[in-house]
Amino acid sequence: MKKWHKILGIVLLSILFIAGIFWQWINFYAVSEFRVTFAAHDCKDFLYFMISGDAILFWITYIAALFLFICLWRKGGKK
Repeated sequence: MKKWHKILGIVLLSILFIAGIFWQWINFYAVSEFRVTFAAHDCKDFLYFMISGDAILFWITYIAALFLFICLWRKGGKK
């Protein structure tokens, strides 16, 4: 890999990481506000389940992208 590929990859992965954490925080805040205003117990549990599912999918995707980037980084030096 060229040097600018490595720098761009690190910057993009960092931006994805920060955006994912921010998105999870916003979703959790929205559900906790919804919890106060809406009293249906089943709906709250379902919303918390959906948020945790989104968080798990985000982390799996992020780890896979990081793994593939590291593999490309190491393979780029071999010719």
